[in-house]
Amino acid sequence: MKITKKAIGFAALALSASLVTGCGNSTDAYCNDLETTSDELGSLTGNDPEDMEKAFDAIEDLADNAPDEVKSEWETLHKQMEEIEDALDEAGLKFSDLNELSTGELPEGVTQEDLTTLGERLQDLNGEDVQEATDKISKHAKDECDVDLGSSS
Repeated sequence: MKITKKAIGFAALALSASLVTGCGNSTDAYCNDLETTSDELGSLTGNDPEDMEKAFDAIEDLADNAPDEVKSEWETLHKQMEEIEDALDEAGLKFSDLNELSTGELPEGVTQEDLTTLGERLQDLNGEDVQEATDKISKHAKDECDVDLGSSS
């Protein structure tokens, strides 16, 4: 009888340890992903369209793999990035066209009216919910992963 109780106790202990380890590994994987993509995320404030595309891809991946504590915030950012991509598409632009725009030249097929509409749409996207999501993600990254994303909070 004691052997059976011990065996059950060891099995329960082993199962508990594997569940705890599994959760830790998931958070560890997220933290590793966050650390390896922090440069791409920082490029959102830069001027290189290729870097911005990489940042958008990183946000999509992080939104898919984020822990529950910040999952909805990553989804908010991912939705924002999709809306930006849609706005660019509707204006007839790609990320690679942004360099040309920065020189004052309009890409072929794009009008000044397209740019005005794009600008208005992009301004509408810069909401308080995005700032709150960014702040919460940055705090979680610092507290749980020791990764500094440089948010304003």
